[in-house]
Amino acid sequence: MESEPNLLFPLLTFAGCLCATVGCLLLMRKSFAFSTRRKQMEKLSKSLGIAFDRGIKASECKAEGLDAEGNQLHICHKKVSLGPRKHPLLEITLKVDNAKGIGFNIASRSSTGDLGSKLGIKPLETGIDTFDQGFVVKSKDEQEVKSLLNEEIRALCHVTWDEKGAHGLLKLKGTELIYSESGSLFSDLQVRRLESAVSLMKLLKTELESLT
Repeated sequence: MESEPNLLFPLLTFAGCLCATVGCLLLMRKSFAFSTRRKQMEKLSKSLGIAFDRGIKASECKAEGLDAEGNQLHICHKKVSLGPRKHPLLEITLKVDNAKGIGFNIASRSSTGDLGSKLGIKPLETGIDTFDQGFVVKSKDEQEVKSLLNEEIRALCHVTWDEKGAHGLLKLKGTELIYSESGSLFSDLQVRRLESAVSLMKLLKTELESLT
């Protein structure tokens, strides 16, 4: 009698080859993502006129330094813990003079939902319906922040938080203006949005200086 063929070895070989192929594809995808992130960060740094740092790893690439107007900027990727997993975060920091110690948070109303009302937090209102319906502003310095949110700054907020924008948050804390949004820097659309965010932050810096 002929013995039945042993199928275990071919199956194991096939499984090993499949795992190796999937692993290679995942590595290629990760490498492509990091390469794209690095290219877009370099593009953003050139646009803003600040230094680009490739980093030892592509995930560590950043842009920082003084721009042509003397603004100290720092742009980088971070990993933040949300539950059991870590998620990428894009962050822009601009140094400002804040002698009065003003503080605020600005986010799009679509990203905050009705969380504020559930917590009993009443957002600051500017009296401009198109702005108040689109954004949530929280601050203890109501009058100062209202004076900061002039027509030009409100218009830039609408550009920065466009309909395709991530859930961004802009805050003034101490001597730093910080804009952050979830995700990594992969597209030209994101580069343009971050350019708008920097323009907004620079204008806020100028308005802050006028209050001192």
